[in-house]
Amino acid sequence: MWNEKPKSVLPFLGLTLLPDRFFKYQIASGSEYLQCINVLKVIKNELKDYGIVDFIDLDIFFWHIYDDIMPAKPKEVKEAKVVTVLKPTKVQISDHDGAEYYILELGKMLGFLTYVAARDQAKVFNNRKLGDVALLKEIPPFAGERDLNSAREIDVIWFGEDENPKYCFEVEHTMDILRSLNRLAQLQHIYAKFFIVFPEERRSKFEIEMQKYPYRRMRDRYRFISYDELTSLFETAQPFHELKTKLLGEE
Repeated sequence: MWNEKPKSVLPFLGLTLLPDRFFKYQIASGSEYLQCINVLKVIKNELKDYGIVDFIDLDIFFWHIYDDIMPAKPKEVKEAKVVTVLKPTKVQISDHDGAEYYILELGKMLGFLTYVAARDQAKVFNNRKLGDVALLKEIPPFAGERDLNSAREIDVIWFGEDENPKYCFEVEHTMDILRSLNRLAQLQHIYAKFFIVFPEERRSKFEIEMQKYPYRRMRDRYRFISYDELTSLFETAQPFHELKTKLLGEE
């Protein structure tokens, strides 16, 4: 979470909650990293009435300010930032199974109960069955049977501790995007966010479909995440999770 975006956005917003050296230099210890995370947690809590409920929302909020509101950066600086954020170091996602695997692992690191559709539980990625990566084998009974049947068809769902769905993910690599949109729309009356995870080149198709009925009336429910963005998010969350486990003894 502590990267170029908050280091630029917080001073821009006048939020001087950390020493100046945190913004000018790399942090030097685990305790400094936790100090940064605690400040971000305070900001997240202050924004909860505006729909910022977790660190994913906060990261998207920072990204919006950094890319769309702050004064334009020199071209060479912006290009260097994109390489830093999106260049994979360990993780590479190139297919449907890999995307589902990293969505499951990311959800677990962020403290959610994770579920993968029964049809995909036997699929293997990184020598592990996706059903073994998921924390839940069955859908929790959060609604009536019709909604549960619809939920069972969604590729990956992150549930909260209350066993209600919080984030629903549909991954498509080559198939028609409408199938994913329709599958998520079956749960439109459930309070959850919908994510379409596709290769970047499919983003324009997603935007086109979002202008059509019935999706345009649910536009605020859907978000597009590319494979590269999923990779970047996973690699950002992983060191925080490892440090949290090491220092606090919490999985």
